Amino acid sequence: MKPEIELDSNEYIPYQLVKFTWSSAPSLGSALTDVKVELNNTVLLWGKFNDKNATGVSSSASIYWSGTTITGSFVMPNGPADVDLVLKITAGSSSAQALLRRVSGTGAMLIGVDLAKDIAYLKTKNDEIAASLSSLNVKVDSVSNDVVYLKTSIGTITAKLDTLIESVDVVKNDTVTITTKLGEVTTKIDNVASSIAKSREDLIVKIDEIGRKTSEISQGISSLSDEVDGLSKSLDSVKAEIESTITSQVTSISSDIRTVKVDVSDLVNYMYVALVLIAIAIIISLISVIRKR
Repeated sequence: MKPEIELDSNEYIPYQLVKFTWSSAPSLGSALTDVKVELNNTVLLWGKFNDKNATGVSSSASIYWSGTTITGSFVMPNGPADVDLVLKITAGSSSAQALLRRVSGTGAMLIGVDLAKDIAYLKTKNDEIAASLSSLNVKVDSVSNDVVYLKTSIGTITAKLDTLIESVDVVKNDTVTITTKLGEVTTKIDNVASSIAKSREDLIVKIDEIGRKTSEISQGISSLSDEVDGLSKSLDSVKAEIESTITSQVTSISSDIRTVKVDVSDLVNYMYVALVLIAIAIIISLISVIRKR
């Protein structure tokens, strides 16, 4: 019995991404090994791999080989619906197979698009899937009861108008032109009334939110003004304390200087008296010496 390839699903619509895992592949080594990925004998990818070159990409598939596991993906080709297909992976002399089914996309619902990445997100009866948006060739057909009907290469699919709507312009009377992410369509106002009303309600909610934010900013500015006034008063108080302290210290220093001045004057007077006394003592000594002679 050949080893099996695990798939993320058993049924796929055209252009859906098929993911696979072969967990019992040969061990990847240094020698180059041929790897081929086929769908119903149509080659999707073919290349040589080793432990220094473990990734392969073609226009429709990609694989990554690590140890004994080969993982990869490919886009389900367009073709007849409700047919079984065989996926086969060959690595060297070993191979594995898996059976999958291509089904019709009719009845699928488009639930979102990523224009930058060219991805369409679809919801089918079995699962949510991602497909190539450009490959689907999506065209807006009509709108009814807020549901958009889209023509694609896999059949007609639907989408909710509010997931695609970008703008609504009144043309005349009871008709409107709606610009969506996928194109324009003209329809009766009654067919899109609830979506227009919802857009209006959303706009009103956003305006109310902006009003609340503006009020909060205004209150914040008022509070900031009060804090600035308080800071100004605090600075005035600090200025007064600094001026008072400096004046007091200058007065004290001036008083100390006057005291020192007085003390110096007294010291000079004492020196004069001492000199006079010394002079008198010298004169008396001289007189005494003269008399003895």
